[in-house]
Amino acid sequence: MLLAVIQLVAGFLLLVWGAEQLGVSQVHVSRTLTRTLAAIRDHVMNDAPLPESWAPERVPAGAMPA
Repeated sequence: MLLAVIQLVAGFLLLVWGAEQLGVSQVHVSRTLTRTLAAIRDHVMNDAPLPESWAPERVPAGAMPA
């Protein structure tokens, strides 16, 4: 129960902060957070692959990252 309360408070603060900082609606931040957490949960619990868009950029050996 305590974890749910912490998640609720932290989630609300994140939504407000994210919306203000990014200039988007709290609904947009909430939906993005929900999709992100679902993908992480599926990866951890079911060994599902993470979205390809999350992959880090590949930098050739010896090259300096941008």
